[in-house]
Amino acid sequence: MPGINRKKAMKTKRRKTADRSDKNKDELLISVCLIVRNEEKYIEQCLRSVKRVADEIVLVDTGSTDRTVEIARKFTDRIYFHPWQDSFSEARNHYLTYARGKWIFQIDVDEELVREDVPLVRPALADPDVDAVSVQIISYARQGQGKGVHCVERLFRNNGDIRYEGRVHNRLVGIKNPSLSKIRLRHYGYDLAGGESEKKFQRTEGLLKKDLEENPGNPYTHHYLSCSYLSREMYDRVVFHGHEALRLAAAAGNDDVLFLWTRYNLSLAHYRMKNLPAAREKARESLAVFPDHMDAHFMMIVIGFDDKNWEDVVNHGESYLRLIAALERDPARFGRLVCCSLNEAWNIHVLVGIAYDERGEAKKAEESFRQAEASAPEPFLPLRAVGIHYARKGRAALARHYLEKARSLDKNDATVHTLLTEIDNESATSKTTPTISACMIVKDEEAFLENCLRSIKGWVDEIIIVDTGSTDRTVEIAGRFTDKVHFHPWRNSFSEARNNAMSYATGDWILTIDADEELVAGSGERLRQAVREAGDADAIYANVISVYNAGRKTARHNSERLLKNNGVIRYEGRVHNRVAGVTRHSMSKIEMMHYGYNVEEKKAQEKFFRTVALLKAQIADNPGNPMPHHYLGTSYLARNMYRESLEESLLAIDLAERQGSREALYLTTHHNAALAFFYLQDLAGAREYSLRALKKLPDHLDSLYMMTLVAAENRQWEEVLAYGQHFLKIRDILDRHPEKAGVVLNSSLKEGGTVYMHMGHAHHALGNVPERDRHYREAVNLSGEKWRPLLQIGNFHTDRSGDLPLAGCYLDLARQEAPAEPSVWFMLAKWCNQKGDQEKERSCLTRLWELGAEDPAMLNRLAVLALAADDLETAERTLADLLKAMPDHCPGLVNLAALRRRQNDPDGAVAACERAIAVDPGIPGPWMHLGEIALSLGDLGNAATFFSRVLTLESKPVKALLHLSEVALRQNDIEGLVGWCNRLLIALDLPRERTIHSIDDLVAIVREIYYALSPAAELAAQAAKILALLPGQRH
Repeated sequence: MPGINRKKAMKTKRRKTADRSDKNKDELLISVCLIVRNEEKYIEQCLRSVKRVADEIVLVDTGSTDRTVEIARKFTDRIYFHPWQDSFSEARNHYLTYARGKWIFQIDVDEELVREDVPLVRPALADPDVDAVSVQIISYARQGQGKGVHCVERLFRNNGDIRYEGRVHNRLVGIKNPSLSKIRLRHYGYDLAGGESEKKFQRTEGLLKKDLEENPGNPYTHHYLSCSYLSREMYDRVVFHGHEALRLAAAAGNDDVLFLWTRYNLSLAHYRMKNLPAAREKARESLAVFPDHMDAHFMMIVIGFDDKNWEDVVNHGESYLRLIAALERDPARFGRLVCCSLNEAWNIHVLVGIAYDERGEAKKAEESFRQAEASAPEPFLPLRAVGIHYARKGRAALARHYLEKARSLDKNDATVHTLLTEIDNESATSKTTPTISACMIVKDEEAFLENCLRSIKGWVDEIIIVDTGSTDRTVEIAGRFTDKVHFHPWRNSFSEARNNAMSYATGDWILTIDADEELVAGSGERLRQAVREAGDADAIYANVISVYNAGRKTARHNSERLLKNNGVIRYEGRVHNRVAGVTRHSMSKIEMMHYGYNVEEKKAQEKFFRTVALLKAQIADNPGNPMPHHYLGTSYLARNMYRESLEESLLAIDLAERQGSREALYLTTHHNAALAFFYLQDLAGAREYSLRALKKLPDHLDSLYMMTLVAAENRQWEEVLAYGQHFLKIRDILDRHPEKAGVVLNSSLKEGGTVYMHMGHAHHALGNVPERDRHYREAVNLSGEKWRPLLQIGNFHTDRSGDLPLAGCYLDLARQEAPAEPSVWFMLAKWCNQKGDQEKERSCLTRLWELGAEDPAMLNRLAVLALAADDLETAERTLADLLKAMPDHCPGLVNLAALRRRQNDPDGAVAACERAIAVDPGIPGPWMHLGEIALSLGDLGNAATFFSRVLTLESKPVKALLHLSEVALRQNDIEGLVGWCNRLLIALDLPRERTIHSIDDLVAIVREIYYALSPAAELAAQAAKILALLPGQRH
């Protein structure tokens, strides 16, 4: 609908500089145009900045409810009102219809024209051959700390050819000869508070998705979606849409420099996901296209820094700083290139300085640090960063120098204070070695106890055991190592029992160890060292390595196991008890093995029921405590009770968050929830709770592992590499330094092989064959049963990638490793099926059958193949086995009907069809057999009935239509034949607009159907049979 100018006629004097609408179009040079809605915050600043260049200001309002229009009236009376239709282009094109100037100057309300650049505007429009002029947009973010620059056409001729396209992030089309200028606009629209930013994101995402629905092949829409998702840290979506943008642009031969921005988005997303190889690849791609792409140099710097590639940091750092200076001097040199990392110069000086320092070039390092301090908007930031660097390197004098300067600028920074305190307190003190009492509770632990006690003998000063009712040899075994065995009745509380044991301890420190645990060789000395060097700590962590799943999996966590025997520290909680009363912890390198999860099924079930009962009692005592809900969820998860586990885990998370708990335990709760979601095939839930955990702890190993799995399931290959690389890095650190995990449980330490395998899949999908093969080798080498990863790799390439030659190689290797493993032969059969090699498929299924496999689908498929090979004996035997196990197996009954027909037993075939129909009348197979049997017996009426039933059960019933055509022809029903041929033309998507004047026309149609069916031999033979039956076609 046309816009309505609600401005009433007024005789007030118009502002001469704001609106020269009394002139005709030939006299108007510049129409400043903008669209607005609730922009009272920015509009006056915007309009004031352009009033000196505007011959008229045209404003389209799309529904303001604040003071926007009132403020705008101070500058123009050319205000038009249009309802918002979810399209910025539509709104912008509206103001083009009202503009009377020769040139349009588009400005957004959250922008302002730089005052010093006002004199540059009119001269930029002087060239008669130019139809558009680009200006430089300087965008601010993060309260002005972040800055990006790009050039875009904002001045263009009002010639009716140039217009806007795209709902959001719209583009001008119709420009033929643009030029660059030094005109600058400042843009503040990205510098929003949280709520405003979220609203803008949701609006932008919604509009872009609508654009995508209308034009899924538009690379610009994918690019801007990647930008939006990057702003919300939704990195998997950045990767997806970024790659789509590049793919579509490449397919269209579109080399717009905008897609360098896309590569930067991808590189940054990969970097944030800790996938340094992928981040580096995208940065290098950008540099190959445009060597002066400063954002790519920036990414190479930060990637090199994380990789400790000091050469890259220095080289790309120098390039980046040179380009920043060049951009300031001559922005036109960079054209329409988007530059996102402009405010990072001081940070780059710091990183380059650290790189120089690592290379031993102290003078260059100090110079870089001096430049960082000089160029930073807040000198405190580089001073603090450099001080931290030197403190980590153990160079106290230099660390103190920078940290003292930082403290003079901010006396409240905790990190600076802590580091200076540590530097001041670097003198070591020697103390007498304290004594240790090992305390444990036992009940029927004869299977584990001896190994446990043997592992601590000689490293502790006394062993105290509380037995709560053993009936096996536990007490006898304990007596060989200690005479301090005490007996207490079991009162459904592990804490009470542990506190009883501690009450007998006489040592300075108490070592808590369970009967199913052992001190790892080498940890005895660490035990003594830990208490010698405890300082003022009253609890010391040991790293507990839990073994489960028949030893194939392990979990690690640091647990308070050395406790000061001060009468204050005690245990709380009925089960999965925790230590209370500790004031200061310290870490150690003590390691313990825990075998309690690696037990036979009967014992595991007994333990499960006992644990659940205790946890439920604890919940009844204190329903608001999240901890027992966490452990209950863990118990359910161990028994594959995923829904129950999920319910308890989510409840634990909710309670913990409502109480403001920051305990590391609840990271494991998040992982438990993610695992439950994953096994329930809710990938979105698994991803959400993994990301929530990573937001709390970016290096959370288990969540990195889960994100790798989820990304692999979603085929988000760049994300697989990012999370996989991050996982492997953290896993390696924790393997070498388990104490660095703090109190976080890590249950995926042995999943390196799985991660390597998925990363191999990712490299395959991305075309990097050497890296694919390397990662696959790592996956196989890390497995104790090499056939398993070989089979899994073969499975993937059979089922998902479609690379059948590669799948065949790995499946054959798996067969060589495990020639009697049924699952290997099953996948080999599937692989042969995919290749279309029915003979080898039948051979593999026969081998599988010989190994005792009784899977109904397998037996049915073997019967099908046997029938195809005319091996009726094998078909008979396999169908007999199948229908003995599952008498109502419909596909098997249909194949039995086919077998009976091949054996010239129509009665047996009919009986099999009737059994199948009784089980499921909605499958077409038995009706088809009945129709073909009736047709072969000349029973055309019943044949037509049965084939007509097939028509109701199949979407494209070509075979049934051919049979019905034959029936009609045999009944001399030419009209019926024409009808069936018409439906065949529809089913085969052949032209139907034709007139039949004679039998020859009908013959021509049937012949066309025959040729269309020629790739399908059986159907083509049916069509040929109809042709032969037509008059004049028999010979």
